[in-house]
Amino acid sequence: MRKRNLLVIINSICLILVLALMPVLSSCPKTTPETYEIEIYGGKAGMSTYVAAIALAELINEHSTSLKATAVESPSITASFQLLQKEPERRPDTLIVSMTSFHWLASEGREPFTEQYDGLRFIATLGYHMQGFITLDPEIKTVDDLSGKKVSIGDMSSLSRVAMLKAIFESAGVLDEVDLEYLGLPDGANALRDGLIDATLGSVTLISPPDQYASSSYLSEIMSAKTVYFVSMDSQDIQYMNDLLGPLETAHTAPAGSMGETQTEPWVGIGKVMGWAADRQLPDDVVYEICRIIYENADQFASYSPSLAFVSHETMANWGLPEENMHPGALQFYEDYGIELGSY
Repeated sequence: MRKRNLLVIINSICLILVLALMPVLSSCPKTTPETYEIEIYGGKAGMSTYVAAIALAELINEHSTSLKATAVESPSITASFQLLQKEPERRPDTLIVSMTSFHWLASEGREPFTEQYDGLRFIATLGYHMQGFITLDPEIKTVDDLSGKKVSIGDMSSLSRVAMLKAIFESAGVLDEVDLEYLGLPDGANALRDGLIDATLGSVTLISPPDQYASSSYLSEIMSAKTVYFVSMDSQDIQYMNDLLGPLETAHTAPAGSMGETQTEPWVGIGKVMGWAADRQLPDDVVYEICRIIYENADQFASYSPSLAFVSHETMANWGLPEENMHPGALQFYEDYGIELGSY
């Protein structure tokens, strides 16, 4: 009888202790925190933007305990942007590679966007890119020389780029004299190599100013197989493009010799800042964690592609944008880490 009473007392004490500790135990951090899943949309396979998506996804999965990321191939930046515009349910868990010009076009509801969308916010830069024309014909030196030639200006999935280049041809007075082809950038390089067209777009990334560039994979391939020459745009034609279509891109000049011995003159093309962006519905703490991963692993991006060597502590906030265009989670990260917003 005495033992039974003792057991009752002990059990009662244990129950009281368990009940008393429950609030404390429930407030303790979980040992396996809930994982927030995101998708990162890059460009087409073979493009530096797709490699960038793969790089960030792998670094997130390796170094974050709260996020899981999947890299997704996208036909173009336009298509990624339209995904967020037309499918609102994707906004809280989608990251895209974008450019500042697309934000302006979408916010104005201008082509290729059919309605206004002002939800995109920028997070961190991944590169300063330049696109310009390339050819295998040493006699073609400027846009004027493309008159009567067959030229690829990208596929129709990137209507903004098509519109920009048509505006440049119009300003130069050769729009009606150029035989336009609409091929994706890798396909355009292949067609140029095979002699099917006379010129196409080449894309490079500035790694270290003023003259250290990394070529996109498709440009590197054709440069290793053929002697490539570089066709300059006129900065006045690029200004005409901006006057006509809005503040899209700027003229950028790669100094002579930057692309090799066949580049005997400065190469003028369209310059653009590219980076990761998301709708403002992507949670602030998720964006903060993405910034942390980029910051702490900035030196790892170049191992995925030389064109990603631009990613660094010093450049990741260099959008050249006002604070209202930045994601709040990114702004909080930059404030905490003492990083000032800047521009190239």
